[in-house]
Amino acid sequence: MGKSGSTFDYIADVKDFCKGFLEANKIQIVHYGKIYPDGRRVVLCNHEEFLNLNYVQTPRRPRGFNVCLRPFFTLEDLVEQTSGDTRNFYIENIRQEKEAFKVKEAFCLTDVSKKYIDTFIFYTQSENILKNYFENQDVYDLFRLAFADKFEKALTVLEKNPLLSSKNTFAEEIKTEPIHINVMDHLPRIYHLITPEGQSIRLTWREAECVSLFLRCKTVAEIAYILRISPTTVETLLNRAKAKLKVYSRSALFDRLYYSDFKLSLFEYLLMPRAQGQEDSKQALKVNQPIVST
Repeated sequence: MGKSGSTFDYIADVKDFCKGFLEANKIQIVHYGKIYPDGRRVVLCNHEEFLNLNYVQTPRRPRGFNVCLRPFFTLEDLVEQTSGDTRNFYIENIRQEKEAFKVKEAFCLTDVSKKYIDTFIFYTQSENILKNYFENQDVYDLFRLAFADKFEKALTVLEKNPLLSSKNTFAEEIKTEPIHINVMDHLPRIYHLITPEGQSIRLTWREAECVSLFLRCKTVAEIAYILRISPTTVETLLNRAKAKLKVYSRSALFDRLYYSDFKLSLFEYLLMPRAQGQEDSKQALKVNQPIVST
């Protein structure tokens, strides 16, 4: 592993570590960035030409902190939520990436801490990457954890020599109106929960949302507040989930869900945004819900 403190020293190590995951999920490029509010950025990537295009041949970039506050977004969302020079930069940058690397889609996963943002961007030539992510999100979560563990020492070294310094960034121009993540077009309207016995149980999207929050120990009132529905509706949805899982109490429902193949993290970006600095951290991300049959 590289020791001189340059991002380029670690390309081979990142490529070797990510190879199996990327091949299994038809991903060509993985870009990890540790982004600070002033624009400083520590970067790891498996692709030298990608680094050259975005950091060597590009003298100045938007700081990237404010546009990465959501736990999930696509590159097109960057364009939609920005304006002015920032928006123009992302339009041209995305065009260059697609032309240079023949990528068709990319999406970003972020974790927000008090001092910085961890962001992973996955680029692919596949048109089904979002569907792949939604169906295998536990695999992506494990990859991100393993990546952080593997390159902990490398990131400590790179902190002393960030690939992007604050002087090479400019302030972002963000639209003031709320931006809605348009991911519902890609999501299933029915969620299939797999019981410990291997039985597939069909939950509507609303039922899945409710039991996801229920598993986080949210009360009926809290679930109603987050989903913007009435407490009575929450009670009804939980009772329907109990009936489908053939249990008769909330404690039994909790146990049944806990031991089933129910991917809690599938709903993280819809229900529990962790944007730092928001005035009301309880405000759930507003997403147009699809009409689902019951």
